[in-house]
Amino acid sequence: MANEFAGSAAYLEWIYSSGTVVLNTDFRTITYTPSMELIDATAGADAYRQSIASFTSVQLTFSGIFPSNGTAQMQALKERTTGTVNYGPAGTATNSPKVSFPAVVGGPAFNEPYADVVEISCTFSLYNGTVTYGAY
Repeated sequence: MANEFAGSAAYLEWIYSSGTVVLNTDFRTITYTPSMELIDATAGADAYRQSIASFTSVQLTFSGIFPSNGTAQMQALKERTTGTVNYGPAGTATNSPKVSFPAVVGGPAFNEPYADVVEISCTFSLYNGTVTYGAY
């Protein structure tokens, strides 16, 4: 097929009050997970569960190699920091898919194995807004 793309094409940026941080340069994984709550509307003689679609949410989890001069990255990903996530699964070429949403970050986590590179990870959660699906 002609439309496939490798994960290495991904683009991820975090825009917050002190600037913009591009996170895809040394990333290992990006996981985008939308979710939705269901309200149970089952009652009376219903033979099958009935549901009403309710609140939606989104989380994007990032992990990558932590640079030895990563203090700015640590500060940008500090817990409770709010901003905007822009995610391009196929990169930023014209008409490539783009997902944007206002987010709050849960803070940086570190994985420091004895004989491997140190990794940084964090989770961005939808924060007081809506998700926009579009294109670059």
